[in-house]
Amino acid sequence: MLDNVAINQLRAFVAVCDQGSFSGAARELRRAQSAISHAINALESAFDVELFERNTRKATLTAAGRSLLPDARAVISRTEEMKTRAASIAEAGVPQVSIAVNTYFPRTHLIECLRSLQADFPAVAIKAKNPKGPPCVSNSQYGLPLLDGCPHEQ
Repeated sequence: MLDNVAINQLRAFVAVCDQGSFSGAARELRRAQSAISHAINALESAFDVELFERNTRKATLTAAGRSLLPDARAVISRTEEMKTRAASIAEAGVPQVSIAVNTYFPRTHLIECLRSLQADFPAVAIKAKNPKGPPCVSNSQYGLPLLDGCPHEQ
């Protein structure tokens, strides 16, 4: 069902809601009214629900349409965020941090820390490495040493 939904169909749906008519949505999106109608029909077919009542000149949402509208807005918003993030990545590359973890650091705590970091910084690639050498790491190749039981250098 959702495999058949395109972002342009969701944009048409939201535009019809915002403009109150198919012709208004067509003007807003700079598309033919027939393209808007086709997008709405395809969306209704994909979801197997009617989104608008078609017995008036004004587009009136059905109960299903009212229920799905916030989701459509959210998908469009997330898509815009994704496009912005992708453009940023293409321009600057994926930011990353390397974390030095010695063998004495508890693995369960390490997993919790890495999950927390990834949740707080989803756009950052995190690499955890076990460095060769003494358990205390003072090396500029690591952005964040996780050292358990080692004295921190001043």
